[in-house]
Amino acid sequence: KNKKETLFNEQKIVELWHKSMGNFIVSNTKSVKIKNGVLYVQIMNASLKFELMGRRTDIIKKLNEEMGLEVVKDILFF
Repeated sequence: KNKKETLFNEQKIVELWHKSMGNFIVSNTKSVKIKNGVLYVQIMNASLKFELMGRRTDIIKKLNEEMGLEVVKDILFF
């Protein structure tokens, strides 16, 4: 049951990325995956990637608050 719940929460985080990050960020996102609490986000725009790296802590906090529990522990932009 715990594994299914984890997979469900991880899928919800991927959906939340697309719903809550804004049109510009979403349109420059190529892929979003999560594994073991690490969100992997492929960003197409280099300057946007740099900006998001600087806001990583805030983004983690925002996503986890919207989920109501701590799913994302770190984000790696590539």
